[in-house]
Amino acid sequence: MSIIVRSTVTVLMADVRIDDRLAVSFDGKYWWASSPDGVVGRLSWSLTEEERDAPWLDYRIRYPRSGTLAVERLLLNKAGDVVNFTGFVSPG
Repeated sequence: MSIIVRSTVTVLMADVRIDDRLAVSFDGKYWWASSPDGVVGRLSWSLTEEERDAPWLDYRIRYPRSGTLAVERLLLNKAGDVVNFTGFVSPG
């Protein structure tokens, strides 16, 4: 599950809709979500948590270097504009 860091949101955020599939890429420091038109913003994942224990699952979680973010929820402001979203990232 991920959201976009507010300070990195671009104008393309306004076009994001539920069920959109956004490309995810890693630049060596941050993970970015992009639409076909360009970068939407930076994922909230921290490099310090790139790999971490998941004791409830009995294995380690590792963030993928690339993948697809499936948008599941939109965060709207009072005017109804999309200002953020959440979704799940699948590796690949």
